[in-house]
Amino acid sequence: MLGRAATAAMLAVPVLAIPVLSLAVMSGTAHRAAAAGRNSIAYVANSGSGTITPISTRTNRPGRAITLPVGCRRPLELAITPDGRSLYAGCLGSEVVPIRTGTGRAGPAIRLRYQVGLLGMLPDGKTLYVTHPYDGAVTPISTATSRPGKPIMVGRNPTAIAFAPDSRLAYVLETGPGVVVPVRTATNRAGRPIRVGRLPEAIAVTPNGRTLYVADYGSGRLLPVSTATGAIGKPIVLGPASEMISPEALAITPDGRTVYVAAKYQNAQGSLASAVYPVSTATGAVGRPMALPQQGVLFLGLSPDGRRLLVIGNAGTDYLTTIATGVNTVVRTLRLRLGSQVVAFTPDSRTAYVASLPTGTVLGIRTATGVAAWRIRVGRAPIAITVRR
Repeated sequence: MLGRAATAAMLAVPVLAIPVLSLAVMSGTAHRAAAAGRNSIAYVANSGSGTITPISTRTNRPGRAITLPVGCRRPLELAITPDGRSLYAGCLGSEVVPIRTGTGRAGPAIRLRYQVGLLGMLPDGKTLYVTHPYDGAVTPISTATSRPGKPIMVGRNPTAIAFAPDSRLAYVLETGPGVVVPVRTATNRAGRPIRVGRLPEAIAVTPNGRTLYVADYGSGRLLPVSTATGAIGKPIVLGPASEMISPEALAITPDGRTVYVAAKYQNAQGSLASAVYPVSTATGAVGRPMALPQQGVLFLGLSPDGRRLLVIGNAGTDYLTTIATGVNTVVRTLRLRLGSQVVAFTPDSRTAYVASLPTGTVLGIRTATGVAAWRIRVGRAPIAITVRR
């Protein structure tokens, strides 16, 4: 249970005097150098200008924008292959655009049967999965040929997708009917749905692939599901029933020992509040919750080394909170103008990037301190970001 002192300790710190870094032309040679591993690149989808902006993570300067085909004027989602050679932009409508990162050039748009929702890249990089939230389907796209396969019918409204580490299974969350649908990636056939609660909001798979965790907003519990049998283990209660806890986002540490659950709850004053709960995957024990300043969470992002957890607050609040996972303590909370819901980290975990949609910039966050050190000018209405690892 969260006390008043813990809540009062959460201070929103405004970001002031952040240097704005302007365009530095990134040539094809620079793109190839980055692809060779000498300089990682962050890619930003600008939903208002129909472009992708590359940012050097070494200099934190933007390169020349990649112009997308006419059919993709509003890129909303990004996914990149593990080898960093191919980037995909999901567009408002029914198109996905492949981009060769070595040259910074966009290929012909891939037209799909249904409207594009989320993009999910298989861990082995061979297939990109595209959800269709209004048509109850998921479409696989071969990254080798950029050809879409037959849509996989999974139910009503797929709202999230996660993958087994060995790439053999995809798990599609259906929030409305409260099920997870397993899909065998070798055949792209949907298996029998697994009922997982009243209103599941988020899913995540452990690094060893043995357990799928489901945040059930409707019951206020965290559900562990055996990936071998589909059986649900003992539900994990995050706190007292009087707090009416509603989990809504998940993140699992790289070592698989802890799953972090962001949830709304009702505090002692009867008002809505939010917190992050650390849960042991070995025992199901719930640790001390960490209070957040906002009412609701849109995104949890763990750094590659697992030492920092970044939390984006609900739309309209625009809080960004950095948590040190080793001691489960809030490092810093910033009040920013975001409007986006994704955080991307550099491979060395030292920097995180988050887009500020209303200002047309990307903020570079020093993960050790949670300080916003750079404000990088990109295109209009940046909304999604990913980093080549």
